[in-house]
Amino acid sequence: MEIISLDTKSLQAHQLLQLMEIWNKEYPASLAHKTLEDFESYLSTLSYCKHYSIAENNSIYAWGFEFDRNEERWFALIIHSAYQGKGIGSKLLNRMKHENKTLNGWVIDHAYAKMSDGSFYRSPMNFYLKNGFHIISHQRIDNEVISAVKIQWNN
Repeated sequence: MEIISLDTKSLQAHQLLQLMEIWNKEYPASLAHKTLEDFESYLSTLSYCKHYSIAENNSIYAWGFEFDRNEERWFALIIHSAYQGKGIGSKLLNRMKHENKTLNGWVIDHAYAKMSDGSFYRSPMNFYLKNGFHIISHQRIDNEVISAVKIQWNN
């Protein structure tokens, strides 16, 4: 299981498509990107964006990325549901932790966000708490797209 590291400009079209597909499959429908152009536009707005992925047979099933926003280092992590619970998320997260002193993220902390297939999103909060993150409860996003709380890890 090798972690590949790339910047956004180095991502090829087929990789971008796979990343968008895993995003749309594993995140709530309200966060979905309708087109590849929309997804590329989102990624292009991120300052200092570094991607980490794990693939099998040229198919990406785990993706993490870190970026800068408001003078803080942020991250996102998405693991295809068929590969969750196998230590892959921790492996990617540990790689990002190794290269950073602090990581910030937004985590949906409830069970009422709907997925594109109609099921409910399962919050990964316990995963992050087990991996050394703490909740910054006074910092939340609550709007028509997402309801989430800020988490943070410090070395």
